[in-house]
Amino acid sequence: MKENTNKKIWIFIYYLLKILIGVSLVYSTFRQEWENVFFISIIFFLTFVPTLLKKRYRIYVPIEFDLYIVSFIFLSLFMGEIYGYYYKIWWWDLYLHIEASFLLGIVGFLIVYILNEQKTIQLKLKPAFVSFFAFTFAMTIGVCWEIAEFIADSVFGFNMQKSGLTDTMWDLIVDLIGALSVSIIGYFWLKNKITFYLFEKPFIAFLEENGLNFFKKK
Repeated sequence: MKENTNKKIWIFIYYLLKILIGVSLVYSTFRQEWENVFFISIIFFLTFVPTLLKKRYRIYVPIEFDLYIVSFIFLSLFMGEIYGYYYKIWWWDLYLHIEASFLLGIVGFLIVYILNEQKTIQLKLKPAFVSFFAFTFAMTIGVCWEIAEFIADSVFGFNMQKSGLTDTMWDLIVDLIGALSVSIIGYFWLKNKITFYLFEKPFIAFLEENGLNFFKKK
């Protein structure tokens, strides 16, 4: 009963975020703010990308993961860029980097799980290696993003790095915190020492619904 209630709440929030972006798009169109219309249209489209990919490749994604992705797009691109929250709230960028690194850490875990279950690949991975891979995967993406920001600022004159080196270093530090946190949580979850929601029902449901067996916690 509680699980169904939670799922309804997540679905409500998921569609609410999309509706807010849609309303903002209509409002900007009415006010003829064409630059905002252009960028909000792109953001609005991006919120549908996970759904389009699921239908195209017939992949089941739990609502928890769907909401996580859409909320990140909403907070980073819509609230951050369109409404300038990166400048209004000093910790906005840092928070989003932690959220992104946490999500990437979970993606890293999924990749290793799937590889571990491939019969053509002889892998017997221990929890420590799974955690290490998740950590390095998230950090690598974080570093690549900082390089992309540097190139965008240097070549195209953007201001993605804000305060330059200081911004980059703080972004990498919070990336490390997020990636390390999910790696530690994942390790102890695999060792049957803790229970963590995102590694329980949504994680396992993703594997089972997509026909992927998951190896048992060591």
